[in-house]
Amino acid sequence: MKTPLFAVACAGIGAAGIFSYTKISTHQAELDETNDRKQQIIVVENSYASMQKEYDEEKENLKKAEDALNETKAEIELKESQKLTLKRTLKDLDNKIATQEEKIEEVEQLIAKVKEAFKGQDVALDQVPQFVEQLNEERKDLEKKSEELAIAIEEVQKKLDTNNADLADLNKRESERIASLRQNSISSLITAVNNNWGFVIIKPHPQALINEDSQLIIVRGAQHIGRLNINAVEANRVIADIDYDSLVAGARVRSGDRVILAKANSR
Repeated sequence: MKTPLFAVACAGIGAAGIFSYTKISTHQAELDETNDRKQQIIVVENSYASMQKEYDEEKENLKKAEDALNETKAEIELKESQKLTLKRTLKDLDNKIATQEEKIEEVEQLIAKVKEAFKGQDVALDQVPQFVEQLNEERKDLEKKSEELAIAIEEVQKKLDTNNADLADLNKRESERIASLRQNSISSLITAVNNNWGFVIIKPHPQALINEDSQLIIVRGAQHIGRLNINAVEANRVIADIDYDSLVAGARVRSGDRVILAKANSR
């Protein structure tokens, strides 16, 4: 009985050993593959590190080259600026030289004019300043007399202006007085009458001076028949209310009647 069991056990152990060996082989293959991958990763990492180092070196070299290029550009710009400054300086010097030459020519022309101006005066060139000073003194005396004369003329002009202003004022007041007196003989025409509402419309005489404070009398021929109270003064007409209490007994205001100022102007 034990022998078959032992045989079975041995068979089981053998089978387990075979299975374990098979698993061990599989794990070993996976382990070898993992180690290979790790080795590949190490190689890649080393290659990346080497390439990164080369890249950093190239980047540093590029920065140095760019810095050198910028320095060169700055130096070129500085040289160009210095070149422009030198050109401007040279141009300024040329202008100054030209200006000095013009001044020299002007001085020479002035000397020639002085000589021509004092020709026949028996004045030597070195005596010209004294002679000019004498002329200036004479000119100052003439200017003083001219100023005194100008002041006198100004005073006379002020008096004349005052007199003209007074005369203009007198003429204005006289014209106003004449115009005011003329109003006494000027009459305006009643063009419409509204007896229902008790007002009239008046066409003012072109020279009539009628305002809202004026008092008007209605006249028919030489007869005064009543008064009007002004209601409104417009551009080409006057509207006035009829003062019925002032009307002559039995009289009615009609179109064609005329109006004059109630108060005669005395001035």
